[in-house]
Amino acid sequence: MALDILLLHSMSMFWCFFWFALLPLLIGALIGWLLAQGRIRRLSDQLATTQGDLDRTKAELNQTSSDLSTLKYQYEELEKENQELRTRVGSLRGDVDVLTAKLNEIDPNILASGALGLSSAGAGVDFGLRAQGIAWGDLFTSDNLQIVEGIGPKVEEVLKANGINNWSDLAATSEDRLKQVLTDAGLAITIASAGTWPRQAGLARDGKWAELLEYQKFLDDGREGAGSMDSPAKIESLAFKILGFSTSDPDDLKIVEGIGPKIEALLKANGINNWSDLAAAAVERLQSILDQDESFRLAKPKTWPKQAQLAADGKWSELKEYQDFLLGGNDPTA
Repeated sequence: MALDILLLHSMSMFWCFFWFALLPLLIGALIGWLLAQGRIRRLSDQLATTQGDLDRTKAELNQTSSDLSTLKYQYEELEKENQELRTRVGSLRGDVDVLTAKLNEIDPNILASGALGLSSAGAGVDFGLRAQGIAWGDLFTSDNLQIVEGIGPKVEEVLKANGINNWSDLAATSEDRLKQVLTDAGLAITIASAGTWPRQAGLARDGKWAELLEYQKFLDDGREGAGSMDSPAKIESLAFKILGFSTSDPDDLKIVEGIGPKIEALLKANGINNWSDLAAAAVERLQSILDQDESFRLAKPKTWPKQAQLAADGKWSELKEYQDFLLGGNDPTA
């Protein structure tokens, strides 16, 4: 009996020691679990914050990509305008060189007289009878004597100083008086062409622009029979510059507002080579061509066929008015 009691007591002592030893381990495990849960929550919060930052970064990246595409499109438009300005400057320089050469052949000293005027300004522009759509009377005022082939700024100044102020005055002035006025001013170089000036002025005064256009093609610096019928008349060249167009080449798609050099290259690579091709192209086809290059996704070709048709038809005044209405080649009311 005493042995049993002793054995039972020993067992009780064993379990007491066992649980006494195990309790710290359990408490430690519980504390460790609680700490792990706190760390997991912190990691979860950090992950959520990181995900939020990542989403914001993605949104900023998308916006930056969109802004970059917009800037590329604007850059191409600026490149187009820059090229047009360079073309205009080149044309003017060519005109000056030609006129300077002519003046030097006759009298090298005449340059010092200030008589150099761009009477053949824009001779490098060739758009011929496609200019029939120009509203001539809206472009030139009756006191603009420089529309007459053979009259430049210096000659116009001399004529007005002698009471010849407009087309009507010039049309009513005899050739003899004109020659006398020019001789008195020391402008002998222009005398040979003065005989055609009254007729040209009379045609302008009477609004006979088509007849004046053809007559000027027959002239060269105001002299009859010396001109090339393939060259533009002076009123054509001046009108084209006033309207702001730098070329009449039907293969130059950049005359269409909204088309820059890269888009032009892309269109031509897809068989749209001139104004007529562009005018006949469906907007859907143009859009599918633009979709080939991600950088052109902001370009909208809806107005391009109409612009190209106006150019192909020579309706320059209408094209100018339409392009003034557009915003970056797009219809602002659409």
